[in-house]
Amino acid sequence: MTLRLCHPLAAWIFILLIPGLSEGGKLLVVPMVGSHWLSMKEVVQKLAERGHEVVVLKPEVSWQMGEREKHAYTVKTYPVSTKLEDLDHAFKLFIGTFLKRLPFPENVIEPYKNTVHLFKTFYLECRELFSSMETLYIFMGCNNFFFLSDI
Repeated sequence: MTLRLCHPLAAWIFILLIPGLSEGGKLLVVPMVGSHWLSMKEVVQKLAERGHEVVVLKPEVSWQMGEREKHAYTVKTYPVSTKLEDLDHAFKLFIGTFLKRLPFPENVIEPYKNTVHLFKTFYLECRELFSSMETLYIFMGCNNFFFLSDI
């Protein structure tokens, strides 16, 4: 029974590996602040090196996505109203509540308030992704692209 299933699977793998049938695709990557960009970056880099057309659309203000990096993909930015200091402040408040010893009602309320504040900051950047005409033109220009995000 299992032997019968192996032959078609091997045939499909062989067909997919034929170089003439596989060509580079187009990929639009939209990582958000506070996202998994550090783990996505390596995959995106490898895809670009293998001939895929990769466009990374990132916020102007971000922690992980530096401008000085060398990469094989195109990077486009979209405007956001959040400043790096705002992101740092929200994250420090969030982490700070877990490092303090607080009495009972506060040890529940403080982390909740700071978590809400941090996620509001992230939400504003997500919302601004679709509020810029510049960004919408980028989306319209990438209509044949696959979309990869961690939203």
